[in-house]
Amino acid sequence: MRKSLGILPFGLLTGLLFSGCGQELPLGFLDYPIINGETDRTIEHMAVVVVSSSQGGTCSGTLIAPRVILTAAHCAEAPTDTYSVLFGYNMNNYTSREVSEKWVHPYYSSYQLVNDIALMRLSSSEPSSATPIPHLPYSERVTQSDIYNDTPFTFVGFGVTDPDDEMSFGVKMKFTDGIDWICESSNCPWSNPGHENTICQNQSPSGLCQGDSGGPAFVTRGGQEYVAGIASYVGQ
Repeated sequence: MRKSLGILPFGLLTGLLFSGCGQELPLGFLDYPIINGETDRTIEHMAVVVVSSSQGGTCSGTLIAPRVILTAAHCAEAPTDTYSVLFGYNMNNYTSREVSEKWVHPYYSSYQLVNDIALMRLSSSEPSSATPIPHLPYSERVTQSDIYNDTPFTFVGFGVTDPDDEMSFGVKMKFTDGIDWICESSNCPWSNPGHENTICQNQSPSGLCQGDSGGPAFVTRGGQEYVAGIASYVGQ
């Protein structure tokens, strides 16, 4: 079985699925790395951050506007004052910001991981080195033509880098690949029931897995990079 994961876009689509990577579960667990990826030290991706709660759990997210972080809803279930957002290339050298408020999609379901989208507002301005990367507008939404044309998407996250070492997480990694399916109805065979509007990527030869929840799938339209999706869940 090939590996697969779920990504929720911030527009017409609300999900991205991959198949494999163990049992179906949220990507907030620190168990596996970006598969066949590379270290991401691009200055543009300083907008990709660690979202960490003192109650446990580490996810990724993206600065999409001044002081606004886009992440997965299942990464935002703890009290607001437990969260920190870390800017940097790894968790050994970072700049931290606290979170003053959060918003979870009103129709988010923790049971089905439907509408797995959340926003967090930083209590102070982001570092000057981080420039927001906006979400993909509806007019530029992901469509079947992106599959036919093999449009490249870049996936970024802070998952474990050594599957045999659970403490090796915290390095920003990336890979670039196309997407394989778009599920525009609740009957999509590659997603949970009710997961309409899901974009899917088969993790071959590269892919995301646990440890990358909330991380972005970037796509470029007209020379501008946008967040097209959010890592949500894996399944078979």
